[in-house]
Amino acid sequence: MALVVMGGVLVVGYLLYTKVLSNGSTSAAPAAKAGAETGAAAGGSTHPYAKFLEVAGLRFTEDRGKNNVRFLVINHSSGELDDLDLTINITTTNANPGDPPLTTATVKVPSLGPWESKEVSAPVQTKLKAYEMPDWQFVKVGSFEITTPAK
Repeated sequence: MALVVMGGVLVVGYLLYTKVLSNGSTSAAPAAKAGAETGAAAGGSTHPYAKFLEVAGLRFTEDRGKNNVRFLVINHSSGELDDLDLTINITTTNANPGDPPLTTATVKVPSLGPWESKEVSAPVQTKLKAYEMPDWQFVKVGSFEITTPAK
């Protein structure tokens, strides 16, 4: 009887192990692809640093009647990236590829160390008030361009 129970436990364990591994490997591929699309792949920038940068976490705020956007700039490289000038096109999550951006922000990002991220704020030009802008889950970085000359 002990051998039957032990055999059953091994079969169930094997099935769970293979099920978890197959789900983990299939769900990791879309997540990696999604991360690449939000970073430099969606950026369209030809700057050599573009493939190492990601812009994420967009939030609209209002300060003294002026609209601002706050976001993170993430360095995914093992090297330090010097000060960068970025132009970021912000779109909605349901925007079609040919649609104009919701707004554009231009910002100077201070030096980023290896695998470091920094929160940055930039003014944006729009006729909407900050509370009229789409909520964070409905906006994304459509593209970004590094306007600092390549070294």
